[in-house]
Amino acid sequence: IEVINASCCYVEGTEGITCEEYGSPCSNRSIYLYYDRVHPTEKVYNYLSTRAYLSNLSSEVHPINVKTLANITFNSTLYNVPYKLWPVE
Repeated sequence: IEVINASCCYVEGTEGITCEEYGSPCSNRSIYLYYDRVHPTEKVYNYLSTRAYLSNLSSEVHPINVKTLANITFNSTLYNVPYKLWPVE
């Protein structure tokens, strides 16, 4: 990513957030951090989602990554435990 201080598309005025209605996006979105003033580009989303899915660094995912979470199997018999066994407040 080379461009971090500008958006890929033209955003009108100082209060504009999204791309101008009939404007064209930049030709090389992969070098931009932001598509408009609030939405990251596809490259950024790809990086973040890959880190969330595969990373084992506690500074990036805590307590587990999405891959581990997706592979957890639950014992369905736990759902058949009568409600009265849990504390009621």
